Amino acid sequence: MVDPRQPGRRANPLPLGTTTNVDGWVIKVLGATPNANRQLAGANQFNEPPAPGKQFFMAKVEATYEGGEDAAEDSANLFMLEFQAVGDKSVGYSEASDDCGVVPDELDAFKDVYVGGRISGNVCWAIDSADEASLVLRVSSFGGTEVFFALR
Repeated sequence: MVDPRQPGRRANPLPLGTTTNVDGWVIKVLGATPNANRQLAGANQFNEPPAPGKQFFMAKVEATYEGGEDAAEDSANLFMLEFQAVGDKSVGYSEASDDCGVVPDELDAFKDVYVGGRISGNVCWAIDSADEASLVLRVSSFGGTEVFFALR
């Protein structure tokens, strides 16, 4: 059993600016915008405002690909990772179901990245405003790795 107080667990998320490896990707949270309503409204005229009691929460993430077994010829994309937010309500927010619309400088999960390549961009969720102060970022892979990052 994993100790919930271990660094990188939900009870003890990694601090902003800390890097860690998630299945060949070195992930770092560069910063967060807890209330990104204005940024989303300005990003695209068709973006809808958040529903009552909700707000847009945006995090800036950097990912560097270190590769797998055949690293010299290896490439991947971030589609293999999930970026999810979770707060005190203990229900995860996903980019698919808690969509913000057109996100400024969005993290391109489909871009092929070769060993040593680095990409960065924003991920965004429509969250319950009551969760804003407690929100952490969960990065998980299909391989089963799961790491939590502080968003403050």
